[in-house]
Amino acid sequence: MLLVQSCDYFRALYRSGMKECWQKEIHIKSLRARGFLIALTVLRGEMPILDGDDIVEAIECAAFLQVAPLTKHLINVIDSENCLLMYHTAATFGLMDLYHSAALFIRNMYADLEAEVKKTFPSELISYVESLTPSVFVAVGAHVTCGVDDTVHAASRTVCYLDESGNNWKVLTDLPLQASTSMAGVTVLDNKLYIVGGVHGLHKQVVDSSFCYSVENNSWSTISSPAQLRYNFSLVGDGHLYAIGGEYQRTVMSSVETYDITSGRWEFAAHLPRPVAGVACTKTMSRIFVCLWKPMETTEIYEYVPKKDEWQLISTLIRHQSYGHCMVGHRDNLYVMRNGPSDDFLRCLMDCYNLSSGQWSSLPGHFANSKGSLFTAVVRGDSVLTLNRSMTLEYAIDEIQSHNLSAKLLTGTNRMDRKQYCVKLSVQPSRGLMDEKFIVQVHNVPPGFQLTIHAFHKCDDGHSWEAFGHYTASAAGAVNVSEDPSLGGTYSGVEQMGLLWSLRPVPGSKPGLRMRKMNVQTPMEVSISVYQGHQTEGLVDQVPLTSVVVERWYIAPGVRRVPITEGGLTATLFLPSGPGPFPGVLDLWGGGGKLVEYRSALLASHGFASMALDYLTPKITIETRKIVDNQYFETAYRVLEQHPQVLGSRIAMLGLSLGTSVTLKLSVYSQVMKLRCAVCISGSHVQPPGGSLEQVLTCFRENAGKTRINEEGHVIWRDLLLPIPTDPTLKVDVGQLQCPLLLVVGEDDQNWPAPESAMDMKEMMEKAGNSHLLTVLSYPNAGHLIEPPYTPHARFSKFMTVDTRQKVMVLWGGETAAHSRAQEDAWRKTLIFLRENLYGGTNPGATSVSHL
Repeated sequence: MLLVQSCDYFRALYRSGMKECWQKEIHIKSLRARGFLIALTVLRGEMPILDGDDIVEAIECAAFLQVAPLTKHLINVIDSENCLLMYHTAATFGLMDLYHSAALFIRNMYADLEAEVKKTFPSELISYVESLTPSVFVAVGAHVTCGVDDTVHAASRTVCYLDESGNNWKVLTDLPLQASTSMAGVTVLDNKLYIVGGVHGLHKQVVDSSFCYSVENNSWSTISSPAQLRYNFSLVGDGHLYAIGGEYQRTVMSSVETYDITSGRWEFAAHLPRPVAGVACTKTMSRIFVCLWKPMETTEIYEYVPKKDEWQLISTLIRHQSYGHCMVGHRDNLYVMRNGPSDDFLRCLMDCYNLSSGQWSSLPGHFANSKGSLFTAVVRGDSVLTLNRSMTLEYAIDEIQSHNLSAKLLTGTNRMDRKQYCVKLSVQPSRGLMDEKFIVQVHNVPPGFQLTIHAFHKCDDGHSWEAFGHYTASAAGAVNVSEDPSLGGTYSGVEQMGLLWSLRPVPGSKPGLRMRKMNVQTPMEVSISVYQGHQTEGLVDQVPLTSVVVERWYIAPGVRRVPITEGGLTATLFLPSGPGPFPGVLDLWGGGGKLVEYRSALLASHGFASMALDYLTPKITIETRKIVDNQYFETAYRVLEQHPQVLGSRIAMLGLSLGTSVTLKLSVYSQVMKLRCAVCISGSHVQPPGGSLEQVLTCFRENAGKTRINEEGHVIWRDLLLPIPTDPTLKVDVGQLQCPLLLVVGEDDQNWPAPESAMDMKEMMEKAGNSHLLTVLSYPNAGHLIEPPYTPHARFSKFMTVDTRQKVMVLWGGETAAHSRAQEDAWRKTLIFLRENLYGGTNPGATSVSHL
C-alpha cells in the first residue's frame, strides 16, 4: 500500500486493475534495485544519507516511478557537495522539481561554484542557473519609536534587501500602515513574505490584521488573522503557516494554529507541551521543530507530527543560562543559537543536533558579544548566519570557525577556506543504559595531533563532575577511545569507559561528594568534548573543538515505576517491559537510609521485577520513631510475591552493606520468605542473638570505641565487628542456608570486615555441607561501595548516620581503576547469577573464589 499511496506509477497500475503479485521476483524494466530500495526506505519515514551512486539511482527511481516523497527527500538533502550532481542528474531524467531546486541552490552559492559549473555543464544548464534570481537577505523593521507620541521613523517602516554585488541595503517595499513587526510573526513561504499579528506602541495595542507581500506583483494583500489574537509568538512555514505560542493580554499561551494557503483558513493544532512566548522554531527536512527553554539550563527540542497532531520530544540539552535564542535547520541538522554568558558579557554560542544520529555537537568559537540585543539567525546555501543589531556572522557548515560578515548589519559574503580541519566526534550509542558501553571516536584531526577528550556531568544535586584523557591522533588523524591508550588525565591506558568511571568533582567543589542518581526517570547527561593539546585545568571554561551530549539511563524504555505504600511500606516497584510475570528481587541498600531506586530500575531493565525498599527512614519510622522489625521486610516480600506480574515462587534478595545483615538473617531464619537466591555485597553475617535491625544498630553503637580515624580525618568502621567471633550465637548460621548465596567482596573495604566475613561464612558452610550453594567474588583493591558499572568511585564521602544524624567523612576504600573494574565484573556476574537461579529450572550454586 505504501507504493500505491505515494507512487504515481503504481497508483496508475492499481487503478487500471493490477492484481496482487505473489511471485518471488518481479522486474521493473530499466530500474535498478538500489534506487527502489531507497524509495521504500523514504516511504517508511526514514531519512537515508545518500552518496553519489545513491543519488543517481534515487533520482532515476523518483523520475521513473514518480515518487513524490523521494523527490522531496532529495530536495531536502541538497548541499554544496552534491548540488552539481543533483542538478545534472535531475536534468538527465527530467525530475523537474529537483532540477529547479538544485539550480536555485547553485545560484545562491554561485560565487563559490561558478568556475566548476562553467567547466562541467553544457551551455543550456549554465543558462538556466544564471537566469534565476538568487535568494536575498531581507530586513523587516517597524517598531522603532521616537518621542512620547509613539510615532515611527519612516525609515523603519520599510522592507529592505541586501544587494550583495554593491554590498549595501536597498528598499524593497514599504510596510502597510496597519502592519507592525513588533512582536509579530514574520516568515517567508513560497517566495512570499507573511506578517501576522504583533502590537503597536508602548502599550502593546494588538494588531488584528495579517499581511502577505508578493515579490512577483510587488504588492501587499491582507489575509485572515488567527482565531486567537496573539503577539510575541513564532511563525514558521512548511506548506502551511504555523502560529506557535505567544501572548495575549499578558497571558502566555501554548496554543498553535495552522493557516492553509489555499483555503485561507486558520485551524487549531495540538498545543505545545507548555505555554511559551517567542519560542525558537524552524523547519527542515519537511518537518517542524520548536526549541523550548526551561530556566535556567535545559533545552528541549519538540517536533510537530501532523498525522498524529501531536508534539513529540526529540532531544534534551543541558547548557548554561541563556538570554535569548533562535534555531535554524539545514538538512538533518538543527542549529540552536543562544546568547550565553562568557566572562562578564554575552556571546553568541551555537549547538548542533543531528536528527539522523541523535547527537548534539558544540560548534567551536565564541563568535561575538551579542549585548543581549535583538538576535536572529537564517540559513542560506551551506551557511548559518547569526544577526544582531551590530553585526552578522557567517558559520560555513562543516568548517571550524565563524567570521564577521558586517560591521553594520550584513556586508559581504566572503567564504572561509573549506580545506580547514573540522573535528568530528562520535559517541555510539549516544543513548543507552548506565551499564552499556559506548564507543568514542574522534576523526579529521591532523596526524599526531595532541588532544584532550573531556567528560562533564552535572548531577541531580547540582554538583559538577569531570573526567578526561590525553590522546595522540593516529596517522589517519583519528582517536578511538576503545582501542587507543590515554597518556594521562583522570585515567590512563586503554579504558573504553574511563570517561565515566573516573568522573570526579570539578576543582573547587565541596569535599566528600558521592554521585548518586536521585531521579531515575531522567537520564544522566554527559557532555563529551574535544580540546586541543594535553590539558588538565580550566576545560569547562574553554570552548571545545567539538562536543556531543550522551544520555545514560537507569531505566529502559517500557519499564514501569510503581510507588508502593501498601502495608505501611515505603518502596518503589520497577516492572520490566511486557506482560510478565517476572521473577522478583527485593533490593536493600545500606545504613544511609532513604529510598534509593537506581539499582532496582537497572535490574528491571534486565528483566527482573525489582522492589527498592526504604527500611531505615520509611514513613512509618518517621511517624512512630521506631525502627522496623522483621515483619516489615516480610510484608514487602508478600507484596512482591502476590503481585500479578511477579513469579511468586522466584524471588531473590539483594543487600549492600547493612542490607546484607538483613538479607542473610531473613534468608536463614524467616518462615515467610522462601527465597530462590540471595546476593550480599560488602557486608557481614556478624550480628547479636535475635538479630533484629535495632539490635544490629545497637551493636554498632556499643562497639564505637573501635572506630579509627586516619591522618586525613576519615572515619574507619571496619573494626567494629572484628575479630570475627567464634561463638556461633553471634553470627547468622549460614550452615542452615537452603538457597544459593553470592557474596561480593572488596578486599580494601575500610567500612565493613567483608573479606574476613566471607571467609568465615565459607568455612561455616563447608562444615555444614552446604558450601555448594556459595559463590564468592573477591576483588583486590576494591572498596566498600560496589555499585552498578561505571558509577564513579568514591574512596571517601560525607555520611550521615541514621540514628545520631551526625555527618562524618567515611573512608570506604578502594583504588579507582581496580574498584571500577570490580564493579563492572561483579555486576555482570550478579546478573548471570540471578538469571540462572530465577529464570533457570534448578538452583545451581557452586563454590568459587574469584580474583581479578
